[in-house]
Formats: sequence, C-alpha cells, structure tokens
Amino acid sequence: MTIIKQSNLIQMMQQLINLEVNTITLNILAILYDDIGDIDKALSDYNQAIKLDPNEATAYFNKGILYTNVGDKDKALSDYNQAIKLDPKYVDAYFNRARLYKEIGDKDKALNDYNQAIQLDPNEATAYFNKGENQQLNILAILYDDIGDKDKAFSDYNQAIQLDPKYVRAYFNRARLYKEIGDKDKALSDYNQAIKLDPKYVDAYFKRAILYKHIGDKDKALSDYNQAIQLDPKYVRAYLNRGEKYYFNILAILYQAIGDNEKALNDYNQAIQLDPKYVRAYFNRGNLYNDIGEKDNALSDYNQAIKLDPKYVDAYFNRGEYYNTQNQAFYINILVTKLKHQLTLIKLSNLIQIMQKPIYNKYEQAKIFFDKTIQCDPNNGDAYFQKGFMVNIFQQFQNN
Repeated sequence: MTIIKQSNLIQMMQQLINLEVNTITLNILAILYDDIGDIDKALSDYNQAIKLDPNEATAYFNKGILYTNVGDKDKALSDYNQAIKLDPKYVDAYFNRARLYKEIGDKDKALNDYNQAIQLDPNEATAYFNKGENQQLNILAILYDDIGDKDKAFSDYNQAIQLDPKYVRAYFNRARLYKEIGDKDKALSDYNQAIKLDPKYVDAYFKRAILYKHIGDKDKALSDYNQAIQLDPKYVRAYLNRGEKYYFNILAILYQAIGDNEKALNDYNQAIQLDPKYVRAYFNRGNLYNDIGEKDNALSDYNQAIKLDPKYVDAYFNRGEYYNTQNQAFYINILVTKLKHQLTLIKLSNLIQIMQKPIYNKYEQAKIFFDKTIQCDPNNGDAYFQKGFMVNIFQQFQNN
C-alpha cells in the first residue's frame, strides 16, 4: 500500500468519523497514521478511542505496539498490561508482552506469557509463530535456556528437531546449549548439521569458529571466520557488535595461534589504528611482542593498556611478570659473576653495590604491579605465586 492510498483511506475514515465517532474507526485511523509515521495523531486517536470506551482492550494493545516501535518499553508494557487486564484471553497481547519481557531481560515472565498464550489458543499460537509447532518449541527452549532450565530447553530443542529434522535454527540453538554445558563434540555436530542444511548460515560459521578455537583447531577456526566474512562482511561486523576493530583483533589472535606472527602483528596494528583506545588490542599485541622477544615494545603496550584501563588485571600481571623476568636476569648475572674466579671479593662487592639499586627499583615496581593485580582480583592465585616467588628470590639475593 502506497502513502497515497493510505492518505485516501485516512480521508475516508475521517469522513466516517464525522458521521459517527466510534472506537473501531478511531483504531483504524490511528493505525493508518502510525503506518505513515504520524505518531502524535495516532496516539491522539488511540487515546480518544479509550476515552470513548475505557474498556477498549484493542486500543491499549495497538498503543502498546506503537510504544514498542518507538522504543518506549515502559509505556508499551503498561498498555499491554491494561489490555490483558481488560481481556484476560487476549492471546496477541500475551505474545507481544512476552516478546517485550524477553527484550528487557525478564525471562521468567516472558516464558509465562508464551505458555499462557499457547494454553489459551494453541492454533492461534501456531499461526503467530508462522512456522508451526517446531517454532514454538524453539522459542520456548530459548527461554528455558535463558532462565537456566537446561533440561527443558534440551527437551524442546529435541522435540522441535524431531518434528522437523531440517529445522536449521534448532540445531544451531541446541549447539550453543551443548557448548554451554561443555559437550563440545555434540555442539560441533549440531553446528556441522546447521551448516550442512544451510551453507550460507553466517552465525553458524562464527559460532563454529569460536568452538574450533576453544578445542585448539586454529586452522579450522580461521577458515570458518574467513568463510563468514566472505559470505557477508557487513553482517560479520554487526554480529560482532563492536565494529571492524574486533574483526582484526580476532584474526590477529588466530594468526598468532598458528604461528603467522607477521600477519598477527599487522592485524593488531590495524585494530589499534581503527581505535587508538582499544585496550584489548594493545594487551594482545604486547603478548605477541613478548613472544617474539621484543620486550620493550611489549612493555610499552602493557603500559598503554593499563593507562586506558587502570583495572585491567591481566595487563598488570603480564607487566609484573616482565619486571620479574628482568629481575631474574640481574640475579643470574650476579651468580655467574660470583663464579668467575678472576673477580676479587672487593670487585664483586662493588658490582653488587652498583647493581643493587636498579635491582631494588625493579623489584619494587614488580611488587607494586603484583599488589595491584591482587587488589583488582583477590582470587588470582597466579599473582600470589609469582609475587611470592619474586620476593623469595630477592631475599636470597640480599642474603648473599
């Protein structure tokens, strides 16, 4: 329907209202105004319909849809509540309120409303879902999963697949659930089946890539990421929800994992160029620099990550380990020096005095960093261990 035809319809409805004002014509006119984006007039007509008949559930329901579309969830919820209060058997109102509850994170109430709608009218529920019973079961399974009832979620996914063995979305969702409970083999099997049924399923390639990464198959993970990007580069960035910089960061991690450090470094650089405040990229690039022996560059990136996020525990820990390693290098040099018989005890004492200050300074820096790590994350056992190890070595050095 074009806007011109809608305009004609609006004129006709206005003529009818001039003859007789009633809730039906006002509701229809409001819907037409809503369709062409005239929200104020639509609201005015809905409110007039409610004023004419305060028990008009349909007007509240339609107004709830309007508020949902403009993003006013509180008012939408209020109107759906009123529609259901006036008509406790209003199936569409239960469905819409269920969707709204799901959006605002109230999974229990969403599930209750879906079940109530299905109980009231299973046939209308099926039509609402557009794909029959298997679609109902899939939606219910998602909600059961959201509220932590994984047994019921599995039961509904299984039943949905039994009703339709080619129901791609159910395989995809069940795979995610298997991954959550740690059954990676079954998760992989379901992702494989989803992709077999729909070779252009971008979501499935991304999720399978993440799974491959977790089980250590970096080559297949990289292949799936690239396949997803090839299928739909724009969707990939939207899916990641954080833009192109994250795409480069993910690829860099995978290239680093398979040993292609040059490509990894290029992608980290690209991520940072896109967002100079991208903390994770600095941290990851710091790790790469550390792995390839560029310690100064690693320290610089850890410093930048901490500057951008003063509560970044991992960055404090890695920087602390860097200083700890530097300390150990000093200690080793001293021990080796002690074994050189050509050095007199006096020369050795001089050497220790010369080196003791930088060692102490680095020790203090490392201690501060480990203390900061523990402060940010009191359950970080590695930080306690590394700090204790460093203190022990330093005390041994001082006693020698």
